[in-house]
Amino acid sequence: MTMSSVPATMAASYASLSTRMGVVDAQIATMTRLMERSIRADEQLQVMRTQATKLEERLERLEQR
Repeated sequence: MTMSSVPATMAASYASLSTRMGVVDAQIATMTRLMERSIRADEQLQVMRTQATKLEERLERLEQR
């Protein structure tokens, strides 16, 4: 490798690394969105379970009458 090719090689390596970092950033953003959706879904599921429990208790009280 000649001295004149070193800067070109470094520039190509930097461009390749920069591209890969962009891909990693996009993957992190995607995973973050998926985690946020999962958290919201878990919260909604907990609300639904609470509502179901209340409805079951109400039904039991009605059946006892």
